[in-house]
Amino acid sequence: MSGKTLLLTSWGQPALWRDVVYVTDTGVEGFKCCTSLLPLLKSLNERIDVVIVILDSLMDKLEKRLESPCYRCYENALKGIDVSSAKSYEELKNSLSNSTKEFIECLVKEYSFNKEIALRKVVVGPAVGSPGGNWMFEGNAMDYEAIVLEEVSELCFEEPYQRLVLDLTHGINFMPSILMRLAHRLASILLVAHEELKEVRLTVYNSDPVSSVAGEQKINLNVIVDEIVKNIQLIHRMPPPIEKRGNIRRPLQGIPEHLKSMYYGVVKHILSSLYYPSPLALYEFTVEERCEEVNKLAEEVLKLWLEHVEVDHQNLRVKRWLSMCPDSVYAILLSKAVCKRLGRHDGLLDLASAEKLAEVYGRVHEALYELVNHELSKIKCRIVKREIEKKPERSGECVQQEDRVSSGRKADKRIMIAHAGFQECLVEINPHGKMKYIKNAETILREAGLLIGTSKGCKE
Repeated sequence: MSGKTLLLTSWGQPALWRDVVYVTDTGVEGFKCCTSLLPLLKSLNERIDVVIVILDSLMDKLEKRLESPCYRCYENALKGIDVSSAKSYEELKNSLSNSTKEFIECLVKEYSFNKEIALRKVVVGPAVGSPGGNWMFEGNAMDYEAIVLEEVSELCFEEPYQRLVLDLTHGINFMPSILMRLAHRLASILLVAHEELKEVRLTVYNSDPVSSVAGEQKINLNVIVDEIVKNIQLIHRMPPPIEKRGNIRRPLQGIPEHLKSMYYGVVKHILSSLYYPSPLALYEFTVEERCEEVNKLAEEVLKLWLEHVEVDHQNLRVKRWLSMCPDSVYAILLSKAVCKRLGRHDGLLDLASAEKLAEVYGRVHEALYELVNHELSKIKCRIVKREIEKKPERSGECVQQEDRVSSGRKADKRIMIAHAGFQECLVEINPHGKMKYIKNAETILREAGLLIGTSKGCKE
């Protein structure tokens, strides 16, 4: 397979890992290592970008000594983090990220690993409880998924990765399972953002359990999933982009109005136009000024969340006063991917652009691709007929008779869905063959009941 691969792996506490002999199904045998990452990278003959996902609880020092390269590298890099010097949670995250990169550099030297590791990012996810036994982490457990999705997606916007590889051998508690859940969402972002991608291959590895018995063990690094992803994942409701937790001590009365306006006024309409096939509405909702708002939204929500994380050195507590919902973050990122795909335009849809839009709906489902193209062929027929007759008229003559009689000028849910939003008498074509609705696209979708519903909270 040509193109680049993105490898994601979840890591818990590397100081506890000891050497085993990893065996892969691609011929790598006898690779003695304390982590599956190096044997896996050696076995994959691809251009690979690596992302390591850790928890902020690594700030909690582990004093137990285990003689292994992983522990030695832990002592050299991660154990030396000075938590007290971090003035903010963001500084703490950066320190953990940089130390993990040093940890990798140390491992490369320990094992004389001669293959270059393109470590693109270390994502520091928020822990809950007290994994290390000293520091306590208070917050919504769902923040982990939201943070990891937002940070890893940055790479998916930059590169059209044709393959996602997950290594779930390491990682405590919920880390591997959430990373598995995120894989399809990252594939969805890739499929929408990059026109050249028709599919994304997803391969997931996990090792045999490592026994506590001393001595050299041979451990298989198994492929547990290998599938082709062609369709994107949609959400069915719009939870709030960010929520307060408990009695917040910092001054925040509610979600800032400009965030709510962008989220409910732009993202909701873009996703609704994907959920219910409405390419003309989707095109009108992704004009340049709206997309500029969408592109800033994920960063602004993350910034607000970070500003309300408190590091209490005296009581050894990290408190997160706000919570981000994974579905809302995904909604924003999927809308951002649509904006990247469609580029800049003035809101008037021509047939060439409409045919490219059909490809976007093909990523939702192949049936929608056929539906949109069928409606476009009827509109093309209408344009040709108009040119022959030399008179400007509204589109609709190619629509079925039963719909022409019943539709009038009010948007109808059944007709809008059946004809991909090109309901007769609601669409007009100008002399240059460009289409637009005769009234506001938001009004038409609301009139037809084609807007995704909202929810009051993330857990509803």
